[in-house]
Amino acid sequence: RKNGEPIPVILRPFHEHNQDWPWWGRRSCSDRDFIALWRMTADHLRKTRAIRHVLFAYSPQDVATEKDYLKGYPGDDYVDIFGLDYYRAWHWREVPRFGEALSMINRLAGQHDKVAALTETGVDKVPNADWWTEYLLKALKHDKWSRKTVWALVWRNKSQGHHFGPFLGHPSAPDFIKFHDDRLTIF
Repeated sequence: RKNGEPIPVILRPFHEHNQDWPWWGRRSCSDRDFIALWRMTADHLRKTRAIRHVLFAYSPQDVATEKDYLKGYPGDDYVDIFGLDYYRAWHWREVPRFGEALSMINRLAGQHDKVAALTETGVDKVPNADWWTEYLLKALKHDKWSRKTVWALVWRNKSQGHHFGPFLGHPSAPDFIKFHDDRLTIF
């Protein structure tokens, strides 16, 4: 709390629901059941527990169309942020599709009076030394819509053998500095 007021917290429950791996995913949970689960969770926190400082981020993975993105969408009263988890940007040919996906969710977010974020992305061990500027930054700069992405978050850094962000001495670290210094990014 700051000055007695709760600090906003972003909660991304049941992320990547369009994948097969989670128990709430498409293999185990129908769209109807997923929506009911999401709404039950939000209602419990907001109504039963009177928690008002949580912002809910909806984040399917690797979608390319509005129809795919909105499959299982819980509704505007239950979502604050249109998120996207994107893990296909490991090859340069994927960068335009990455940018198009960011553009699409930003347009959708605007239609629903929401903001859009890249809620999870990256490539394990960042094998491309220029990934930050030639992959991620190019996708973010794809067009006027993709540039509206409010944040980009890479997955974890567990160790030097399993990481999605650079570390001192990593081959992509100099490119990350260029990414950091670009006029589009704010840290």
